[in-house]
Amino acid sequence: MALELQQLPCALEGARLVLCRFAPAADRRERRALEQEATQAALHYALGKASSLAHHPHGAPYLPEEPGWAVSLSHSASAVALLLAPQESPLHIGIDIEEERAELERVLPRFVHEPELVQLEAEGLPRATALGLLWTAKEAAYKAVNPPSGSLLSFVLERCDPAEGLLSLRYPPLELELELHYLELKGYLISYTEPIPAALLSPQPQR
Repeated sequence: MALELQQLPCALEGARLVLCRFAPAADRRERRALEQEATQAALHYALGKASSLAHHPHGAPYLPEEPGWAVSLSHSASAVALLLAPQESPLHIGIDIEEERAELERVLPRFVHEPELVQLEAEGLPRATALGLLWTAKEAAYKAVNPPSGSLLSFVLERCDPAEGLLSLRYPPLELELELHYLELKGYLISYTEPIPAALLSPQPQR
């Protein structure tokens, strides 16, 4: 299987952002195998050595052999995106990768507050890009925060700066404003959060 590894520019100090591309799988079983191989290849590429990946009970990944790194992962049909951020005390990070797809229009009520789309289109973003950005940003924020609501609608767009690839989301339950960065690549959109100290997220109000 041919894997294409690439280190991407990352706005986080000391962090590592890796993209691993592969040919789309023929079925679910093959896709799962591809994702696992691509994930291990991306980790090896980022760390310079093999490392095991484990998951907390709520699903978030961590590196038991590398406690100095916070980790987040995302998969699309043909790529894995990996984000590593250095940590001295526990940090929460999130990343999401998306390929343009019409399905986002059909699930729009699950993740978009209507004024957000108006705001991004007013910034000059095409509708498909605006939808992909809202999806990836909120998915990345969801991974970092793990909201008890279980809903992407827990996050509300505050600002977006397309020229700088920056946006911010408000998380009302904790009165947090989350800063995110995004990259537009050929065929992909990637969003990732600034690191969030774990202490800011505990405890969270229950739904």
